[in-house]
Amino acid sequence: MSEPWREEGNDVPQRLPDKANRLLALLLAVAISLLFSAAWAQDSGDESGEATPPPEEETTPLPVDQPPPPAPVETPPADQPPALPGEETPPVSDDSSEVITVTEPAPTEAEPPAPPAETATPQAEEGGEVVVATPESAPKPFVRRASFQLAPTLYYPLAEETFDAFGYLYGGTLGFKYHPIPWLAVSLQSGYLMGYYKQDAALGYASYRRINTATATPLLAGVYAEILPRYRVNPFIGAIGGTIYLSYRMEPEDIDSPIPLKHDELTVNGHDWLAVYGGEVGLDVRITDWVGVFLVGRYQFASATEYRLEIPRASKETRLEMSHGGAAAGLIVYY
Repeated sequence: MSEPWREEGNDVPQRLPDKANRLLALLLAVAISLLFSAAWAQDSGDESGEATPPPEEETTPLPVDQPPPPAPVETPPADQPPALPGEETPPVSDDSSEVITVTEPAPTEAEPPAPPAETATPQAEEGGEVVVATPESAPKPFVRRASFQLAPTLYYPLAEETFDAFGYLYGGTLGFKYHPIPWLAVSLQSGYLMGYYKQDAALGYASYRRINTATATPLLAGVYAEILPRYRVNPFIGAIGGTIYLSYRMEPEDIDSPIPLKHDELTVNGHDWLAVYGGEVGLDVRITDWVGVFLVGRYQFASATEYRLEIPRASKETRLEMSHGGAAAGLIVYY
């Protein structure tokens, strides 16, 4: 049976049947409706402002020993200045309503190596300024260089006749001590001492009460060995030598004599320069770097002086030895 739309000797179709035309038209209408539906859905989404969520990315688990990837850092536009360390990066304006804030961690600087003990260490402060910190110098040990000494002084005459004549000599001394090296010191000192003493005296047939006054001015130099010169308590020992100027007066009072005697006949006035030498031992105690106290003991040998009393039918010559022991305690001012 031959098809009605085929002609003999020609296999090319000349026209389609009605059923095929209707089926093709239906498929074309469905395709056009799908295209219009997709376009309408896209326009509706743009007008409402809702963005179509992107498809979820598949995350691949990382190995245990591999660190996580760094977080993305948003790069600011060219016309926006870079953010300082520790500040928040301002949001970048775009068409999206979502704002992303990225905080940049403050950069950590490697610690510089420790500087030498005597070099300055730079320290950074806010604002980019660099301040050079000077290390504190170690305190220097105290050294006694020079000192002035002021002290009350007491002399005790060792010879009995001298003590009977003058008793104790008391007063004050002023000295200057210099330390050329820590364990050695030299000094110069002077002072003023006086004595006042009353005693019963007799000369031949006359007896009377005698009033003795004396003054002594020592001029001495010394050399000392400092035992602990850098310590607060410093013992020392030394040798001294020099001279002492002695001036004295003896006058009678209440004369009892069978022969009348004048006042001047029993009066003695004398003065003399006497050589003196001896030794000292003492203690220097520093209270502060400027002030201290000291205690010293002294033993001195000195030459002697003589005087003579003469009345009718009686005379007496007396030798006064000025060897004495002494002590002083006073104040030191360091320089």
